[in-house]
Amino acid sequence: MNTIKYQVSVEIIEKKSKFIANIKPIASLDEAKDFINEIKSQYNDARHNCTLYRFYKDKEYLKYDDDKEPKLTAGKPMAEVARLMDIYNFVLIVSRYFGGIKLGASGLIRVYAKTAKLSILEAKIITFIKMSELEFEFSYENTKVLEQALDKVEAQILSKNFEKNIKYKIKIPSAKLEILQSLDFLENIKYFD
Repeated sequence: MNTIKYQVSVEIIEKKSKFIANIKPIASLDEAKDFINEIKSQYNDARHNCTLYRFYKDKEYLKYDDDKEPKLTAGKPMAEVARLMDIYNFVLIVSRYFGGIKLGASGLIRVYAKTAKLSILEAKIITFIKMSELEFEFSYENTKVLEQALDKVEAQILSKNFEKNIKYKIKIPSAKLEILQSLDFLENIKYFD
């Protein structure tokens, strides 16, 4: 399973029509919907703003929209490219400015698929790593041991709070959770989805 690394914008011209693809990695469905609204607002003068998101968290979520292009000529071809490239956890919006020349159904399918593929490649394909977010407390004397463990599990530290105990909120690859769970000095462990 793959995802993309960067948010990018790609533009192509096909028979005087301009297609602008905006693609972004996402961590939630709400993030996908917010980005769609942002791009539709930015390109509100485009004839079409066709959307696709594909997200995986315990199960797959896939949604696409042709935005008044002929049925199955925009969203579905973009989704098929994502399926073939095994890409998840991203949102893609292709905005079309009509250039006066009709492309026909097969032409639209071809150009939306091409635009999706170019944007995915430009955003750099990376292996999807399922992450877990957790929060815990520990005493000051265990700081060095914990920091070594966090390096080992490639943790991203989201926040630190220094009070009576130290409280960390982190994100780590789910496959490495056992390493942290084996540290008996961690207290009040909370897991977030």
